[in-house]
Amino acid sequence: LAIALNKTVGALKQEKNKTENILANMSEGVIAVDHDGRILFSNPAVEQTLGAICGPILEGTSIKSIGCPELAHVMAQVLQHQESQSNELELNDGKTSLITHIAPILLPGEPASGAVAVLEDITELKQLEQLRRDFVANVSHELRTPLTAIQGFVEALLDDVASDPKQYLEVIHGETMRLKSLINDILELSLLQSGPVDWDLNAVDVADLFSRVLFKLSKEIRAKDLTVKENISPELPPLLANEDYVEQVLINLLSNAIRYSPTKSTISLSASSEAKNITVTVKDQGPGISAEELPHIWERFYRVDKSRSRALGGTGLGLAIAQEIIKAHGGQIDVSSDVGRGSAGRVNQKA
Repeated sequence: LAIALNKTVGALKQEKNKTENILANMSEGVIAVDHDGRILFSNPAVEQTLGAICGPILEGTSIKSIGCPELAHVMAQVLQHQESQSNELELNDGKTSLITHIAPILLPGEPASGAVAVLEDITELKQLEQLRRDFVANVSHELRTPLTAIQGFVEALLDDVASDPKQYLEVIHGETMRLKSLINDILELSLLQSGPVDWDLNAVDVADLFSRVLFKLSKEIRAKDLTVKENISPELPPLLANEDYVEQVLINLLSNAIRYSPTKSTISLSASSEAKNITVTVKDQGPGISAEELPHIWERFYRVDKSRSRALGGTGLGLAIAQEIIKAHGGQIDVSSDVGRGSAGRVNQKA
């Protein structure tokens, strides 16, 4: 009998440990209360989800004492009506969203002895959904603008009311090229964000990279009579990167500097190395970006001065694409700015 009892107790302990391990390693929070609303059990995920928002989760204390009235109210309803409920709760002034599945603990022929709740944090999912909605809305708006212009000028040509058909066709061509550029940027950004990119990395000579980019943007530089000062540290090692994509990053940064630089101002283009890393900096003398706007410049279609930015050209995706390219290379990109004195974009990448 003692041997049989010992085996039974051992089996029960094993099952208890198994259950505790399962609950402890669940990503969803699990919390149980008795019929008076006192906490019987909670796993670590509950502490991670609610602890920082509401307060410490202590066994034996009332569910009302943790500072989460929304959850306490739903728990009380389940205990009162003895029926399962599923709800979406907004906590922390709407900054945290939870899906709760709460069921009463029932024994045959007896009232509920408590309730158990499973909490799923869907904050990140809701944020991603909001980003998706914002992206669709922004794309629709950005596509509508050139399409509306093209439609208006085409209708004028069809109705024979165009005073200068060539000028109308030039506008249509410009809007078509802008539309093409926008679509290409959207596809490029989608490719970069779809998953790991397997690129061919090679040694890129920074001096040659600067020369190619400056040659490609020479027309825009001359149009505003800008001076570009290059400063490359002596014996600078080559940059380990995909040549085409790192060139695209530099073109994006330099294009922004040209776009917002005053006429006859100076743009500084420099490269230096430290601890096997190369830092490339593009600095302009433009209007700068306020501290409030600076964290948002990496967002898709974000424009500091929306009307002015659109008039100057660009799709609003250049910095977002540049950030994704540098992240895929394992590097860092940031922008600092001094309002009224200019901005500086920096790329830090392994040599």
